[in-house]
Amino acid sequence: LPSSPSNSKQTTPHKMTKLQEQMKSKIDGAQFRYLNEQLYTTTGNAAFSMFQKDPELFDVYHRGFTAQVEKWPENPIDGFIDMLKGVKSPLCVADMGCGEAALAQALVGSKHTIHSFDLVARNKFIVACDIAKTPLKDGEADVVIFSLSLMGTDVLSFLLEARRILRKGGILKIAEVKSRFEGDCLDNFLATLKMIGFQLLPPFPTSVSKTQGTSNGAGSGDVDNKMFFLMTLKKRKEVGPATWGKLPAFTLKPCVYKRR
Repeated sequence: LPSSPSNSKQTTPHKMTKLQEQMKSKIDGAQFRYLNEQLYTTTGNAAFSMFQKDPELFDVYHRGFTAQVEKWPENPIDGFIDMLKGVKSPLCVADMGCGEAALAQALVGSKHTIHSFDLVARNKFIVACDIAKTPLKDGEADVVIFSLSLMGTDVLSFLLEARRILRKGGILKIAEVKSRFEGDCLDNFLATLKMIGFQLLPPFPTSVSKTQGTSNGAGSGDVDNKMFFLMTLKKRKEVGPATWGKLPAFTLKPCVYKRR
């Protein structure tokens, strides 16, 4: 119940005790793990609907994700930022699953046009959408980036959208956690990209012996990167389902963050 005006006093913000901070951290961690699991085990469209109904979930997820990133030796998005800062000619870039649009924010004032897409538009840089259905025109983008954002059960639909919005000769950049590729998954993943019209460019990922004909990953640019595969591909031609044949099956293993 509200206190009576005669007894009301101006109060300062309550500082949580150490125990309260620990409890809040555990609750936030549990919410993050739940949302993370949902994002990996549902379609992009279903995830978009869920977050649009409750946009605050986006903040909960990204607080947890940021806490995880702080423990990593590096964040792939920083490498993409540095890469684009080094390109003088203006580019149209699509950042798919952009999070808080770190790429766009870091490149304010550059010649590049950055389109940032994610499930919720939590700042002025982001356009909310299912990244399998972006508002960009066919062939509009010079570069498409997936930085740890190939989540969900319909990854192929995200890759097909990248192919649609890229111009011929456009570049696809992918950074993903290595542990997501088990067994033949990496080779099948790259074979699928090749069949839908992409050419893998060197430096190659470390396990492309069957797809690229390398012997043991020699010459790979990320052999020292113990955490991520970093891939660069070029859109080489327009191809349609009639020319694909049967695409190799691949399933990227979900990233599961353990309870601490």
